[in-house]
Amino acid sequence: MVSFRLGIRGSVETVARDVVGVMALLLMTVGCGGYEDDGVRMEAAAASSSALGCAEARVAINGASVTASHSDAANGPANAVDGSTATRWISGGGPSQWLQIDFGSTIPVTRLRLLVVQAPEGATTHVISVPVDGSNWKEIATVNRYTADGQWLDVGAYHRTRYLKITTTASPSWVAWGEVEVYRDATIAPEHFGYYCSSCQNAGNGNYTAATSDHANLTWVVDWGIATMQARVAEGAALGMKSVVDVNWVFFNGAANLQTNWQTIWDGFATAFEPYAKDIVAWYLVDEPDLTPITDQSIATAVQAMKARFPQIPVAAIYSPLIVVNGNLPGIASWDWVAVDCYANGGYKCEGVPYESAYYSLRSHIDTTRQRMFLVPQAGAPVGTPATVADALAVEIDKFVALSRRDLAIVGIVPFLYQNFNVGTNWYGLEAYPSLRGKFASVAQTLKAEHAAAVAPCPPPPPPPPPPPPAPSPDGGPADGGSPSDSGGTDDGAGASDPLVSESASPSTSAQKGGDPLPRNLDGTAVITGGCGCTAARGQGALWGALLLVCLARPRRHVLPDPGRGARHFSWGSKGPWRSRCERRPNSRDASTSRVTFHFGARAYRPAEVDGQRAQDDHARDHA
Repeated sequence: MVSFRLGIRGSVETVARDVVGVMALLLMTVGCGGYEDDGVRMEAAAASSSALGCAEARVAINGASVTASHSDAANGPANAVDGSTATRWISGGGPSQWLQIDFGSTIPVTRLRLLVVQAPEGATTHVISVPVDGSNWKEIATVNRYTADGQWLDVGAYHRTRYLKITTTASPSWVAWGEVEVYRDATIAPEHFGYYCSSCQNAGNGNYTAATSDHANLTWVVDWGIATMQARVAEGAALGMKSVVDVNWVFFNGAANLQTNWQTIWDGFATAFEPYAKDIVAWYLVDEPDLTPITDQSIATAVQAMKARFPQIPVAAIYSPLIVVNGNLPGIASWDWVAVDCYANGGYKCEGVPYESAYYSLRSHIDTTRQRMFLVPQAGAPVGTPATVADALAVEIDKFVALSRRDLAIVGIVPFLYQNFNVGTNWYGLEAYPSLRGKFASVAQTLKAEHAAAVAPCPPPPPPPPPPPPAPSPDGGPADGGSPSDSGGTDDGAGASDPLVSESASPSTSAQKGGDPLPRNLDGTAVITGGCGCTAARGQGALWGALLLVCLARPRRHVLPDPGRGARHFSWGSKGPWRSRCERRPNSRDASTSRVTFHFGARAYRPAEVDGQRAQDDHARDHA
């Protein structure tokens, strides 16, 4: 066991150092490694809200272009994005009123935080929308709730966009906002690609997992019985593929009613699949529930039972295109993943309605803070369809891919269907169209590469330029009195990443030391625009937390005992190949204060006898 004591006493610097030490301990304990993406590194993690995810960061919108439907003369729309909760935008009228933000470039918006300004309190409705084709605005989130002045609303958005509009359609008050905070995440990209029913008992030869494994990372297992389904999941795992597993028969009878003994059947099924849980990406409970007499309650009962055993596995459903006509969405609040299947032989339509109108209509009913979408494009055609359908489907799949890149709520693409089959009607699947298969395979590989790039860890920053050689002192040593091998510290706070980031880059302000172009935030600070996900960063927080704790939590005097000497240090691991050292050096702007620098390097950092002498000197000073 390792024990330690922190003394929160003494000067402001000592207290600050002890507080940072406690933060380091928390970081060491949690070990999230968060904010490792988009140039928002550990400095931002220590300063930002704990509500943020490991790859999420706040967008700097102070200075963004903001317009409104109407504004009170003294409280313009820019007040809603100025970073201050003391100012506000007031429309000067009741609903309907809107506020629109132009970020300057497209960014991956994940969520909003909205500070309510309202008197009196009461029921309100706020609609978040984005333009999907330059002028056609689509609703991506709606807030219907009782609100009061000073309340913060957290709203999921999950969409790439340059423009975002907040429209208040119902309120007992004049419409106003105290502050709008926008968050982004560049690590989100569609992850899954595989074919509906690719391992399906009644379609084709029944199992196309291996036939699609050259490009798909998902297989869809249906109706085989427990032992065979286990084998299909294991086969997919061996090929690097996750499985969607159909469980409709476990819970429901042919009339879409819960079976009387569903609990017993599910308990046995769940026990059998517990060893395979890591290879299952989703359960599929009901196909086209809007065409069945199934009820919200029976769906909720089944989903609750599945979540009790496998809380980490999503439950999915696909609605029919008739939802465009009837608006019937049984179970919509229960699903984790939702889709609509619309097949128009490449026409990108749903029952005669443009596909994206149907898609966004369905999307407006989900809660993106916990629910996701997936896409089901057409990958074949009925027998007798002209061969030119393949060309139309090749064009259409590009539209689905563009949608998947634009909408951050989309987790993957599941085309229908790979194999030829005859169930009610003869159908030529993707395997009947070799050139179209090549197109779909290329799409899958591209999406796979994009996802890998999005979640990849940030590359290490380039090393800083070497400092200029110190001016010689009269005795020939370094001017600050340090050892010739000392690398020196960093300026207080210099180089820390700003937690407010944006993908907007201004060429006039894009300049890096050495002349390299570097994107800038709206506030002028530098930002890295790649994906840079959390993958490799997880667990590093423990390491950095430990090093910070050792370096910063050790109480020291506010005034250096010997400012002319330049540095105090300690080292450990002297018998191993590596050495770590904390230095406390005089602040270049104020010699009575100091800064702490951590060094990690090879064993031969300084001669052992010098280390020993400095350690003795430090010990004597600490106990003086």
